[in-house]
Amino acid sequence: MNSNIKHKKNYINVFLCLINFIFITPTYAQWNDSFEQHKTYILNIKTNPFTIFQGPILYTAEYRLGFEKPIATFSTIQIMAAYLGKSPYVYLAEAAMSYNDEIKINGYRFQAEYKYYFLARKKGTSPFEGFYTAANASYSKAYITNYYFKMRAQGINATYQYIALKFGYQHTVNNYTFDFFYGMGYRDITWQSNLPYSNTQKLNRGDFVPFDNAIKILLGFNIGFRI
Repeated sequence: MNSNIKHKKNYINVFLCLINFIFITPTYAQWNDSFEQHKTYILNIKTNPFTIFQGPILYTAEYRLGFEKPIATFSTIQIMAAYLGKSPYVYLAEAAMSYNDEIKINGYRFQAEYKYYFLARKKGTSPFEGFYTAANASYSKAYITNYYFKMRAQGINATYQYIALKFGYQHTVNNYTFDFFYGMGYRDITWQSNLPYSNTQKLNRGDFVPFDNAIKILLGFNIGFRI
């Protein structure tokens, strides 16, 4: 008799486990996915670690940090700021020199853009994912000199500014975002020198960019963490 009761309890336990596996577990998974889709994120902190190898201006390294914030259901603003220092290949060039002549580079970059997400809120998520278009503006400035000329307030001022229209796709994995973009716009580049051996104050910008024209082509990405 006790053996029969025990077997019945085992059958009931197995039956309950099957009910849980078939009905309750999928429901929980769907609820969890729904929760993630409807979760509201208020800020997306972004950077690109690879810009330390080459910044917007020749010879510079860019240390970038910024944020993206929703301002409407389908749109966000993105603000990014950066410190411009000396690129790693400049350090390598200095190490190969037969004499000690340390180059000094200091500067900054500021970017602002308005982003419009085409499919925002379709899944109930905040507008940090999917295809988008954006109006982007950037201003960069760097001062290049060495120890000798710095003591005499002499060096080279480089300025790089542009406006562009971007298209991109921002992919999300939990709290992480991966923003891939391309675009085209108009740019202006100036290199001004007050070095004593310079023939002219305004240097030929064609010596400092691969393509000497006013067309700006964007191709890049940023990595973010949304909170």
